[in-house]
Amino acid sequence: MNSLQQRQQAVDEKTCFWVTVKTLPVLFVVGVITCLTAIYGRFPLRHALTQETTLMYRLEMAWFFWCLLMLVISYTMALITDPGRVPDTPAWSFGDESPAIVTGETKRTGERRSCKWCERFKPDRCHHCRVCRTCVLRMDHHCPWINNCVGFHNHKYFMLVLVYSATACWLMVGRLLPFVQVAIDQDVPFVTMFALLFGLCMSCLFGVMVSCFLVFHIWLMCNAMTTIEYCETRRKHLARHGHEAPLRYDQGIYNNVCACLGTNPMLWAFPISTAPGDGLTYPLAKTPQAASSSAKGVLEEWTRKGSSESSPASRQSRRASRGAAGGGGAVADSAREPILLEARAGSPSTSDPDDRPSLA
Repeated sequence: MNSLQQRQQAVDEKTCFWVTVKTLPVLFVVGVITCLTAIYGRFPLRHALTQETTLMYRLEMAWFFWCLLMLVISYTMALITDPGRVPDTPAWSFGDESPAIVTGETKRTGERRSCKWCERFKPDRCHHCRVCRTCVLRMDHHCPWINNCVGFHNHKYFMLVLVYSATACWLMVGRLLPFVQVAIDQDVPFVTMFALLFGLCMSCLFGVMVSCFLVFHIWLMCNAMTTIEYCETRRKHLARHGHEAPLRYDQGIYNNVCACLGTNPMLWAFPISTAPGDGLTYPLAKTPQAASSSAKGVLEEWTRKGSSESSPASRQSRRASRGAAGGGGAVADSAREPILLEARAGSPSTSDPDDRPSLA
């Protein structure tokens, strides 16, 4: 065996090793889902099938298995869906003959962002993943639990995984607690007690962690930010300038959610990718300078109106108009006053004790 074959064999062994390492988190997630589903089926489901249960109990179980089904589908789609790559076209390739594309994000020198590993120009919000060894469109982060990057095309699947996993965990916690209390009060086998405590602890642990992660990603989605943009752009800007950078792609909460989950709210809860756009260009938010100038213009207009109303000439004109209006209305008011007094005297009071309901 020559040196070239030995080198190729070493590369193959290294690749096989890292493929196995990357697969372990996925196998762990599949194992946890399988174990918790088996525990839920052994106790709450068996109780519902053998004992008389209420309608609310059955609806809660149907909700749990619906969340479990959506979780499995969303997790599979997030695992196998390509998050998005830079197109292999002359517009994004290196070379003097490639047509220029205007992008909002540039280097400090003003040049277009480029990737030295992929040898391509980067669109806005695109970053290179060293694990996947490619540039990912609107890259959020590389998630080892799905062995994939979270990007433009599978961001919705990732969000649904968080939503349904957190919901299923808390539903399982609420349904296993009564079984744990009964097991503590009664003399049950060790295996039963271990299974109940294991299921309760695992569902509590993953429920808390996934819920915190879900809240953070909902906040990022509502502000049109990715994890990379929050960690690198916003925090670096805060460290350098003393304040956070403005939201570059913010289009309002509803439009920001539509950019991630799709334009049809009826399909937000289903693992169907309907994200608008191509992942290469994004609408920019209104610049802070324009917003401050418009606010300044409104403030100046209010100040101008207030100064004109507070001038001596305007005060004299208002006094004259009030005097002219008050002269003709004084007679009518004086003639109307006895009638009003008489009506008030003759009408019964609304606070009469005889009109109140009595408990006697």
